[in-house]
Amino acid sequence: MKTEIRHICEICRYESKSYNEIFDCECNCLGLNEEEMLEYIKLRKATKEAMGRLSNERNPALLDASDRAVAAELEFERKHGLKDYAKAVADNG
Repeated sequence: MKTEIRHICEICRYESKSYNEIFDCECNCLGLNEEEMLEYIKLRKATKEAMGRLSNERNPALLDASDRAVAAELEFERKHGLKDYAKAVADNG
């Protein structure tokens, strides 16, 4: 049996065995440089983690933290013109 790992660009659905190639493709699709893409990944991860914690336990501190995480991600998207990112990912399944 052979196992093969394929990476897929979330925007254009380009496939490759190379993670670095897909990382570069996503940077190009979004119009971000490497540093901005790493920041965006960090913001998206923080939002996902905050929302996960919030779904397990609702309290004012967690609600405030999740609001800040979402606001930071939305501000980054607005600043870099990524408003259509979520739509592109949803459209490509």
